[in-house]
Amino acid sequence: MACYVSYAYSSAKDKSILSDTYNMCWIAFVENELNLEDLKERQPIHGKNAFVSGYPKADAFEGLVKTKHKRKKVIIAPHHSIHGIGLQGQFLKFSDLYLSLPQKYPQIDFIFRPHPLLYYTLIQDKYWGEEKTKEYYQKMDSFENCVYDTSSNYYQTFVDSDGIIHDCGSFLPEYLYTENPACYSLRDKKVINEYFGTFGKGCLDCYYKAYNEKDIINYIENVVLKGNDILKEKRDKFRYSFVKYNYPHASKTIIKYLNGELIDGK
Repeated sequence: MACYVSYAYSSAKDKSILSDTYNMCWIAFVENELNLEDLKERQPIHGKNAFVSGYPKADAFEGLVKTKHKRKKVIIAPHHSIHGIGLQGQFLKFSDLYLSLPQKYPQIDFIFRPHPLLYYTLIQDKYWGEEKTKEYYQKMDSFENCVYDTSSNYYQTFVDSDGIIHDCGSFLPEYLYTENPACYSLRDKKVINEYFGTFGKGCLDCYYKAYNEKDIINYIENVVLKGNDILKEKRDKFRYSFVKYNYPHASKTIIKYLNGELIDGK
């Protein structure tokens, strides 16, 4: 018997739920009720093998406390999917702006945390090539108020930050475990309905969206620096209702379920 736990917190319209692998699993553990409804609507077996457990990976947020700091901290976390098809990352669109931010805002500490695969995508000849890519990363890391972060565990970084600018699907719900305002970069408004499920759209409703450079500047200056966080109440309500479903007991819930089915149920 096989069980399924998603690689990341599902927010986009996940095509894997249509696959034989997903549908032939004995149990598919689902993060929340909204994603269960998505299974019932789109999955060939309509969620019959699903069990709502919460998101086990995020149990690791438990016990993390924000480190006190006087200066604002903002994460820049571009995804590697810059191929220009569908729900692609927007790094190429905003790369010049990102490079200018540490100098434009010397009062902010930036954390440059690109997806590890972005570098290997950029060095391809059809994009930047190796020389330009190296120069960009080195330049970003050269600023006194910017750190190039390659650590594998980013949850403490999330908690310690005061904001994030990103376009990573898995980070979309994960960053909402913090109380910090967030900004998501998108190609245009059409991709929201095309590529995000009900839960993903709910997450995006809690985000400040960036379709152009002006949107990012507005987020930094008005939300992060001035504290005009008009989405806080909406974000808090959605986080506790759906994002942090069964937190921080998702892993224990899965183990309890398996014990009940495989051991106690014998």
